[in-house]
Amino acid sequence: MSRNLCLVGMMGAGKSTVAELVGARLGRRVADTDEEIRGWTGRSIPDLFAEHGEQGFRDLERRVVEELATFHDLVIALAGGAVLRDDQRRAAARRRCACDSRNQVWTSGRPCGRRARRWRRP
Repeated sequence: MSRNLCLVGMMGAGKSTVAELVGARLGRRVADTDEEIRGWTGRSIPDLFAEHGEQGFRDLERRVVEELATFHDLVIALAGGAVLRDDQRRAAARRRCACDSRNQVWTSGRPCGRRARRWRRP
């Protein structure tokens, strides 16, 4: 049993795309915290920010990260803010998704094309 591989980066950096590629290459399942949040709530990220504010959204995000981290051998595309708060990093670390330099990959890039135009978040 091995730890999950967490991909971290700014919004639009390509975490979800890279997660799919890495997951396919390593034969691991892929999870995306933004997709999970939308699945749990049935709401868009901007709607959740508008209704609950950043604090409320980050609390939900922490719960999603904790849940995903109970699984093993995942490639997890962490939402851009998922490692901003100490409690989120500690929660992930307790659940074997260490958010430190040994188990995370930082992606960087610029949003481009149609996705960049339609994907606007606070």
